[in-house]
Amino acid sequence: DLVCWDVGGVADAGVADPVAGLLWAAPGRRPRHVVVGGRVVVRDGVLVSRPEADVVAGLRALLTTRRSR
Repeated sequence: DLVCWDVGGVADAGVADPVAGLLWAAPGRRPRHVVVGGRVVVRDGVLVSRPEADVVAGLRALLTTRRSR
């Protein structure tokens, strides 16, 4: 598995440790590329393995089910 973030932007300017910058300078940022089990899941910041709307709908349904317990 592999995850790549772009650390060349304004959020990372002056950050001495790029790994720490991923955690502290811009939490919640989206990865640039993700490969899982040899399959590209995210390319250029876009989820390519499934429509993002389907993932959002599934998560909302899961959260609704868990809240009603």
